[in-house]
Amino acid sequence: MKIHGLILALILSALHSLQAHSETPPPTYFQIAAQEGVPVQYLYAVAQTESNTELTIGFYPWPWTLNVAGESKRFATYQEACNEASLAVSKHGGKSVDIGIGQLNWGYNGHKYFRSPCDSLMPRRNLEVAATLLRTHYQATGDWLEAAGRYHRPAGGEPAKKYMKEIQRRLKKITVNPVQRPPYVVAK
Repeated sequence: MKIHGLILALILSALHSLQAHSETPPPTYFQIAAQEGVPVQYLYAVAQTESNTELTIGFYPWPWTLNVAGESKRFATYQEACNEASLAVSKHGGKSVDIGIGQLNWGYNGHKYFRSPCDSLMPRRNLEVAATLLRTHYQATGDWLEAAGRYHRPAGGEPAKKYMKEIQRRLKKITVNPVQRPPYVVAK
């Protein structure tokens, strides 16, 4: 009887450990992924890779994130990020500025989908565009992992391969229940 109790304790401990290391995308990701026709785990892994930030509740993609000329910057508020995004685009040109939760490059994509750099900081719309780009790359490649690599670098090559490895690492930690539905969503 003691052995069965020990085995049960080990199994429960292992299950708890697996659960503690798994991540479930927030509800808005499920809605956007369904709306845009992409696997939610890929959309979430891309957002994590692009803008993950340590918060008091854990690590999550952060909407007020910029990459300006290779330097990552995170801001506490929309307004701070907006001011810096506008300044960065005027100073460095759009192709040196990635904006928001999906780190959309202003020069290649942002200006096509948004009126201003500040508009591209809106988390929901930024994720919708990120999902659209991911789906477009999938349609060209037929492979979600390669699509994620091309999301980072459309030309492919070593930078895309390195990014794909990071996406694979993140995918191993993401759990998605196939019948899971978002109980609520962010409207803006």
